[in-house]
Amino acid sequence: MRRVPAALVLAALALPAHADRDFVIVVPGGEGSRRNSKRFFEEWTGYLREKLAWPAESLAGGYDNDLVEGLARLRSTRPTFGVVGIDFYLAYRGAFDMRPRLSSRPYGSATQRYVVIAPGDGPTGLLALHGGKVGGKYLSAPGFVSGLIFGGDPASTGIELVPFPGSMDALAGALAGAISGVVVKEREWNGIREVPRFVGKFRAVHTSEPVLAPIVVVFGEPPADGSAEAFARALSAMGDDEHGKALLGTMQENAGFVPVDEETLARAVERYERAMGAANGGSK
Repeated sequence: MRRVPAALVLAALALPAHADRDFVIVVPGGEGSRRNSKRFFEEWTGYLREKLAWPAESLAGGYDNDLVEGLARLRSTRPTFGVVGIDFYLAYRGAFDMRPRLSSRPYGSATQRYVVIAPGDGPTGLLALHGGKVGGKYLSAPGFVSGLIFGGDPASTGIELVPFPGSMDALAGALAGAISGVVVKEREWNGIREVPRFVGKFRAVHTSEPVLAPIVVVFGEPPADGSAEAFARALSAMGDDEHGKALLGTMQENAGFVPVDEETLARAVERYERAMGAANGGSK
């Protein structure tokens, strides 16, 4: 697994004061890059500032789909608001005091499934990959992988996780025999099966239960001025005007932001903690 510099994690415990209404997106393994998302981020935050009548310096920040870069940004500019991947939330919710507010709904759903696929024909179930290596771009939080993607299946304890920069790289690695399987999102898997060069080359070995899509959080105690509540209302109302709808469509056809399902979130936390406890030789 990719190792996060210890200094970044330790530094999170001594965070500076909030930057005034800054906003970040941290989704390890997400699409695009910090550079090519800049224009969209500026348009989105400009739209929100106009709706909220906030000054031009509000909602400064950016997008990171790299774990180390996301941690570095959070450490150097403590934001007020964020959109984070559920894997990032589970791994760092305590270090950055993240408080969930809303769920995004990419492609119309607040949850998504992950599929473990393997090359060739053969048995299904994670036991088929026991002792092998599984790659992918969604592996930054081992407890998330073992507890939520693998579902705590005891067979997964014998699987080594190998991060890849992209799903296509991981697929190529699997076909070359470098790894035994690949973790992809269910929507990706549906597309992979239609790509001519991959038709008949892979089989689904395991499908996760529904996992929350990225969530909107407040970092630390919500500001006393009510800005956290106003920000959540502005996000929730994006579907009420044409510009907001267009922006949502750019966000993986997001159907709009809705309150976080507390039961689903609590179940995710419990499974993550149980997986981390098992990895540390105990149980939680």
